[in-house]
Formats: sequence, C-alpha cells, structure tokens
Amino acid sequence: MSELGYYHAKLLFNFRKNKQYVFVSNHRDIVLDSAFINYGLIHNGFDGCEIAIGSNLLQIPWVKDLVRLNRSFVVQRNLPNQEMLAASIKLSEYIQYVLNEKKQSIWIAQREGRAKDGNDKTNPGLLKMFVLSAKTDLFQHLMNMNIMPVSISYEYDPCDAMKLHELMAKANGETYIKKPNEDYVHILTGIQGLKGNVKLSFCTPLNKKISKLSAIHNRNELLKNVAQILDEEIHENYQLWPNNYISYDVLNNSTTYSAHYTEKEKNDFLDYLTKKLQSVDLEQNEQARKILLEMYANPLKNKFKLA
Repeated sequence: MSELGYYHAKLLFNFRKNKQYVFVSNHRDIVLDSAFINYGLIHNGFDGCEIAIGSNLLQIPWVKDLVRLNRSFVVQRNLPNQEMLAASIKLSEYIQYVLNEKKQSIWIAQREGRAKDGNDKTNPGLLKMFVLSAKTDLFQHLMNMNIMPVSISYEYDPCDAMKLHELMAKANGETYIKKPNEDYVHILTGIQGLKGNVKLSFCTPLNKKISKLSAIHNRNELLKNVAQILDEEIHENYQLWPNNYISYDVLNNSTTYSAHYTEKEKNDFLDYLTKKLQSVDLEQNEQARKILLEMYANPLKNKFKLA
C-alpha cells in the first residue's frame, strides 16, 4: 500500500447521487488515480464508477484480474488508423451505454498515458471520441454527459526519477524504447512507493461553463474550448505542496514562493532529489536535475498561469 500522510476527497454540493457523471482527471499514476477516485466516491456514500484502462496494460497477467475486479473497460491503443476509428466509435457508444442504460458513472484520464512531466493537459482527441456517438448536436451531447473534472494532487511521485530517461530522450529529439516489463515496474512502484500527502478534488461539473459556448458551431473550436475549461478546472483545484513551490524557486533562482516552505523543507526536498537522481545514475546530469525540478514546478506554473 502507498504511504499516505494525508488523503482528502472534496465533494461539492452539486454532486448528486441520482446522476451519472463522466469523471475526467489528470493522470499521474497508472493504477491509483482511478482507485483513489473510486475510494473517494464510495467512502462518501456514492456509487463507484467504471474505469477506462489502456489495452497495453492487459499484457500484464495480474492487471487482467484487477480489470475484472474493478469494473474496467478497455481503451484500445496502437491500432492502425482505420481500426482506431472503429474502436473509438465503439468506445464512445459504450460510454453512452454505461451512462444511459446501466446508469453508472465512468472515469477516464484526460490524455493517453501519464503526464510524466507534471504538465496536465487534456488531449482534444478525448473529446472527439466522446462525440463520435452523438445522436443530437455536439453541444447537447456534451451537456448530457455531465463531465466532471477531478484534480489529483500527489506530494511525491514514486516513479519520478524512473521517467527521466524517457523525458531526456524526448527533450533531445530521440526515440525512447520502453524496457521489458517497464509498465509493470511503474505500476508496482506507484502502488508501493511514497506519495506523501494526497488530495483529490471533484471539481464543479462543466455544464454551466459549456452552456456559455452554445454560439460556437464549429466542432473543433467547441471541443478546443471544452478542453481548455477542463484544464482550467484541474489546474485551479490542484493542491500545491511545499516541493512545488521549492522547485519553482530553485529553477528560477528566486525566493518568490519562500513563504510556502521552510528552509528545512527545502533542504529535505533537495536531498530527496539527489537520492532519486542517484537511484538512476544521473546524479551528475544537470539536464536530468532540471527536468526533475520542472516535473514538480509545472503544476504551480499551470495553476498560476506562468510561462
């Protein structure tokens, strides 16, 4: 079990038991993002939701068992374009079936794969998939889905240093090839490793804000605006921890946010970063250190809309 110093699920007053929602969250942990959301729902007296899981993870035998236990449904990955379109239509129709026939809510991440650099951004392709099953106009279809953003904030990412080789390859324009069983190792590390404080915020459903977009008739423009609203809700409700403030100040050689942490917290976090860099043989690599700091600074930059 993850070491959790604090867990909080914030449920807003307009969360109704007799309604179905599409929970769209930022994606940081392969397994625990959805597990915490279902825990938050059930712990507060609500029904759990069906969980979207990438087909790439089904190569791990015990994950198949986990899928069966947790009412998961499969999102196909890495298919040829024509097959991907058919799979996306089928997925979109299944989501509608769950919402309207089974009367269940669902959870799906805002993007394919985790935000390994800590930069939470919605992939507009997710919203395009949602509307493939539209029987009414796109605007009404989105309103009927009751999309509710969920912001997941982990103080620490147990897999942070393990992501560095991939992030460095990407930064250098190189192709990164996953090691055998890499997803398996990340799943176990995410479950067993230190996450510190955890906060889960169920944000305000998007219908009120989507209703203000009714004059937009261009499909791509509408979906782009909805994606932006999703991002704003997730960023605004993200709980910043001392290490987020520390990382920003260290990167910018500033004391802008020094009121949000103590000198001891700063030194402890810098020691933590050094140990994590040592764990992947990158202690002397300045690029790796910078990327690791950016990983923790990006949620702050997004929340305060900093460049």
